[in-house]
Amino acid sequence: MGSGQAASPWDQPQNVQAIQLVGLIHGVSIDHVVGNMRSYEEHFDKTAYAYHASVANSNSYAVGQLEAFGFDSPEPILPTPGWDKKS
Repeated sequence: MGSGQAASPWDQPQNVQAIQLVGLIHGVSIDHVVGNMRSYEEHFDKTAYAYHASVANSNSYAVGQLEAFGFDSPEPILPTPGWDKKS
């Protein structure tokens, strides 16, 4: 979780409304996956991305991280503010 997100009163884990499978990662180690996650978090933190609940939010972070892993951005199963505002 990026440092900007940690201080946010919104988008806390207990407020999750749905979970959507977006793909599987095959042929790489868990260390590689965690390394990519940390690298993306560092990039995100350096951008000083402004958090706005209805525009740029944890959904923006999630889609940005998916694309950093090489996944295509899936169509959200629920209305998802911020999904089109990649971080």
